[in-house]
Parts: sequence; C-alpha cells; structure tokens
Amino acid sequence: MSETAKQLDAGFEEQPGVDISTSRAETVRSWLKEFRKHEGLEKLGIARRLGFDDEGRSRVHKFLEGDDDPVMVLAVERLRATVEGPDGLSKFIGFRETRCARTVIEFALKIRATGLFGAVVGPVGAGKTEALKKIQQGTRNDGRPPVRIIRACSMTNSPGLVRSLAEEMGIKAAEVNKLYREIVRRLSGRPEFLIVDEADYLLNNERCLHFFRDLHDETGNGILFSGQLYFLNQVWERANRRAGANAEQGRLAMGGALAAFADRLRVQIAPGLDDEEVVSISQDVLKMTLTDEAAKRLIVFVNHDFRVLALLIGIMRDIRTRAGSTVDHRFIEGAWARAMHIKSRQ
Repeated sequence: MSETAKQLDAGFEEQPGVDISTSRAETVRSWLKEFRKHEGLEKLGIARRLGFDDEGRSRVHKFLEGDDDPVMVLAVERLRATVEGPDGLSKFIGFRETRCARTVIEFALKIRATGLFGAVVGPVGAGKTEALKKIQQGTRNDGRPPVRIIRACSMTNSPGLVRSLAEEMGIKAAEVNKLYREIVRRLSGRPEFLIVDEADYLLNNERCLHFFRDLHDETGNGILFSGQLYFLNQVWERANRRAGANAEQGRLAMGGALAAFADRLRVQIAPGLDDEEVVSISQDVLKMTLTDEAAKRLIVFVNHDFRVLALLIGIMRDIRTRAGSTVDHRFIEGAWARAMHIKSRQ
C-alpha cells in the first residue's frame, strides 16, 4: 500500500465515536453493488475509486460479502456524494434556501403558472437541481400542472428523448413519430410542467431543443430548461449565426438554426453561493464554529460551488470529533487535501 493510501486509511481509522449501524452499512453496500454493476467495475477499480491502493481490493471484497467495515462505509458514502452530484447534496446538506434557490423557485413557479418557455442558468454547482426538486416535492396535488423533471446527459438524442418520455408517461412502444403525436395528445389533455435539467447536453443535438419547442407550441405546457451560462450563450450565438446580426438589432435579426427557439425563451440568471452562505451552511450542518481564518480558507476552496461544499462537509462531518467545537484553518486544509486525494482517484 502506498504511503498516501496509508495516510488516507489512517485518517479514517482515527475517527472516534463514528456510529456505523448495520442498517447504515447495508444501505451503503446496496448502493455500491448497484454502482459497480452500472459502471462495470472490477473490485480493484472500486478500490481505486474509493481512494485505496491496489491492496484495497481485499477490503472491498470483504465489505461486499457482508463485513461491516466502518472505513468502507465512510469511504463509499463520500464516493456516493461525489458521484451522484446534485442527488448527493441532500445527504449532508439537504435543501437550503440560498439566493440561488429563491431565484430558481420564484422563476420556475412563474413559468409553470403562465405556461411560458424559459431557462434558468447559473454557475455549475450553484444548487439549481436541489431547488427544482424542492418545487416538484412542494407542488404535488396543488391543482396545477404536475412537475416532471427530465435530466439530460451526454448520450441524449432526439429519438431516445421521445421514447424515454413516452415510457415515463406509460405510452406503449411505437414508431417515434407516433410516440410524439401521442405525447402531444396526452399533454394537451392533461398538462404538465416539464423541467429539463442539465440542459447544456441538449446542445450536442439541436433536434432535442426543437422537440421541446414543438411540444410547447402544440400543447401550451410550460417548459423550463436548467443549465449553465454556457447554455444561454450558445443558444444566443446559434440563433444569430449566419444572420449578420449585432446586439442592437436584437430579436428581429435572428436567423440562425436556433432563432425560433431563442425567440420564445424567457431567461433568468441564478447566482452562485455567496461567502456568508458557505460559512453559515457549514456551521449549521457540522454544529461547529469556524475561526475567521478557517472561514476564509473554506470560501476560497469552495469558490461558490455547492457540490464542492457538499464534498467537504461530508469529509469534515466524519472527522469533526477530533476538532472539538471550533474549526481552525488546519482542519479545513486537511479536509481539502483529503478531498483532492479522493477526486484524484476517480
């Protein structure tokens, strides 16, 4: 085992008072088995993803076979929080009413109520997805169109998107055009509010964007895209491409491939985490006080990214018993070093 791996292992082992219940271990083990199957990883690959050296294969094997190894439980929980991205945030932080969340929720509810075609964009890791999930949970059975969240990915294409949405809606398999017509018929009779998360991926296949534009035009259902600022920049650039347009000409001059799409789009820019939110969330979750220097270091490391904050809090949560009730800059730097080590193994 390498010296770095030994230090990581020792860091786990030194944590007194960490309660690893059987149910907690079983939950983690079940997730790891599904993750391994989905990723097609051997046990050695899993060990490396967890931050262990090659000899960690034996530890992974024993854990999968039922050994409730506290080190493995903590390691897998950290991996899960990182892998699941937005889904993993609630594990350590839960929903937080940040400036970003308030902006996203207010704009999304407006789009839903008016049936508009909109996009909310902001920095990666700002917490947009958590806010959208909060809307979905909080608006069930409120008498308005139910919220359906569609998450795009690098493999998303137009036919696959139609088939996937049709399957979610319980529509029997058929040729793509027939599926589309049935989706339109269903949504015209029973409106839904569609939220497309990770919308940046749709830029890889513009037909996906046209699919949602057509769906909005034919059904009048509200549709909201959520993505990074890059999404908006690319939509605007492609809408104006080959049109010879300039900023002063505006919408009238749009003539590019996405001109019709951009013309319908209403946009809201969401802010990232501010410095006070980074510190207050950390102190609230950890039930600890950060010194001024620790707060400064944390703010620099997090850099307004909710996902990075979630990863650091997950690490600090497991080692906080060694720090007492106050966190100094060395504690933050130690957590950051461990986070970088974990990410380098992925």
